[in-house]
Amino acid sequence: MACKKVCSFSTEAPFLKNKQAYVKLFLFVYSLLIASTAISSTSLPTIGFCDYCSSNASFSTEAEQVSFSEAPFLEGIHKIYIVNPYSSEVRFFHVSRWFEIGDLIPRSSSPKERQDSGSVRRSSQGYYHAEAIPAPSDPSIEQALTESIRATNDLRQQISGFVDFDSLVLPPELDSAIDLVGPEDSAAGLNRSRMIIALNTYLNERISNLAIALGDLALRLLSRVISQSGLLNNLTITIEFPDGTSIPISIASIREGFQGDPNVFEMEILQNLAHGPGLTGVPGSSGQFTGFYFFGDSGIVQELMQLARRYGIPVTGPGGGTPPTDGTRMTCEIDGNHLKCRVTRDSN
Repeated sequence: MACKKVCSFSTEAPFLKNKQAYVKLFLFVYSLLIASTAISSTSLPTIGFCDYCSSNASFSTEAEQVSFSEAPFLEGIHKIYIVNPYSSEVRFFHVSRWFEIGDLIPRSSSPKERQDSGSVRRSSQGYYHAEAIPAPSDPSIEQALTESIRATNDLRQQISGFVDFDSLVLPPELDSAIDLVGPEDSAAGLNRSRMIIALNTYLNERISNLAIALGDLALRLLSRVISQSGLLNNLTITIEFPDGTSIPISIASIREGFQGDPNVFEMEILQNLAHGPGLTGVPGSSGQFTGFYFFGDSGIVQELMQLARRYGIPVTGPGGGTPPTDGTRMTCEIDGNHLKCRVTRDSN
């Protein structure tokens, strides 16, 4: 929240463990190594994004807060663009920055104007001031920002809803949404890491395709708009697998690629929302298998058997068999003091 006036500063194999570290390491290496046009961002202007800005006061206040965030101890003029990514409105400011020692005595650019203009931040010796003054923007930068916002919205439309499974590079054994459900220290944890990596590749390929139509400056700004505008944050992508199961995946945050390298998408796989034919939901814990019953495709039963075993639940019965046939049942119940699952094949 922006400051108004004053603010202070198991039994699985060992390589399957610690999936979060695995995927973070991969994504870091990925962001550094995948080929991309190496474009320096050092010459780009300071840009802030404000999804609620509409009035002159809101844009000005945001410019002052962005200046404090980008250069806390600056004294001089800070040139800043503020963009509302939803309205595509762009404002440009010269933010005047100065420091006063001792007690707070706010000043304005003109002694006759209000004495509480701008924003201040306290330090141990005094106060840093910021006052945003509207200024004419560079038309080429304003156009480039508009183009990159349009491209980001195009990307959002492309990836919203279902993503084609065949467009993702995944190992053959990851062929069902049920493979993504289960404890972190199981095969499911590794599969979730693989899915996030595959989606990062897919999304950056889509970005590269969009970038072809952009001018040079818009291309240089695109990565920043994608990562900082918030247009893609919390967007949900749904993957539908060949067996009819599906699972939603949410984009939690985006890190801007370094020196033109791909953006890094941090994602959350929503295991509790996985579903499939005949399944109102996929058990997300051992307790959710209590009283569980499924009657349907034997291929899905095979996946459910593996899921139960990932939770340490014993499963008896023939399983799906080969070739798969309809009419396979899976029933789970408490037997004595223990939860057990049994698979049978329908005789009809």
